[in-house]
Amino acid sequence: NIGATNVLRTGRKGLAAATLVCDVLKGTAAALLTGWLWGPQAAVLAGLGAILGHVFPVGLGFKGGKGGAPHPGLALRVPPS
Repeated sequence: NIGATNVLRTGRKGLAAATLVCDVLKGTAAALLTGWLWGPQAAVLAGLGAILGHVFPVGLGFKGGKGGAPHPGLALRVPPS
């Protein structure tokens, strides 16, 4: 898979860090934006969607990572509108 751990195994620490940051931001951005537009329940669903999209990416034939990096987006507490 193309997750941060495997990128780190190539010896490219900077690229692995960038991969991890982008994966974390993927879940965070999904939850924040969705929570802002449609509320906290939708934010949780968006966070779960980001994790499922990380684990089963369409572009890689539904074979991807373990889904750990996007978890911070699911853990956000979006204030009610």
